Amino acid sequence: MWWHWAELEWLSNDAARASEVVHASCGQSTTSGIGLLKTKRALDDRLATPGPDRRHWVCLRALLELLTTSSPAAALNIFARVSDAEDQAPMDVASTLMVYHHLYTLRNACPPVVLRDHAEAALARNPENSIVLGVFLESQRGQWSLNKAQKLHAAVRDGARPRRLVRVVWDIWNAGRERGEYAYQRLRQSLGSAVNQPGCVFYTVLRGCLY
Repeated sequence: MWWHWAELEWLSNDAARASEVVHASCGQSTTSGIGLLKTKRALDDRLATPGPDRRHWVCLRALLELLTTSSPAAALNIFARVSDAEDQAPMDVASTLMVYHHLYTLRNACPPVVLRDHAEAALARNPENSIVLGVFLESQRGQWSLNKAQKLHAAVRDGARPRRLVRVVWDIWNAGRERGEYAYQRLRQSLGSAVNQPGCVFYTVLRGCLY
């Protein structure tokens, strides 16, 4: 609950309120000085404790780092400290979305390369994750060569199981950049496959791929 509350305040562009919620999760009422040190220490202790809520504590600690330093790299270091094989995928999704929201949703100053590099590394570890893929494509807008794109498309498509959403996304994206009747036919087929995916993701597929 604490993480979702803090995230809500943060995405509402109320950094001060988000910071208060993070501190309140550790029983602290002050957000600077000794109170900040106590909150960091309490969260660090919880990061070392396995459990179903561990990811939320990691997110709270990373958000606190982001709020106090305005550095996405510092927040990513928190995720890197605790990620392991068991929870690597959800950590990758959470960390990628945190940097994305910092840069795009809240329009904070941040070198775009931070998100590009992190999203590319996260996609390499999670080639079938449609959320990571969507952020990756957004971060690479106008920044990469067609040759690199086609290589990544081939690698992910070969590794993805048939009809997985991530494969459909890649196929739509790739077909949208080719020309000719065959390419358009492939694009229509990919769109048809996307329609059969859960309705809540169809808009994301189009927005992420047909720009």
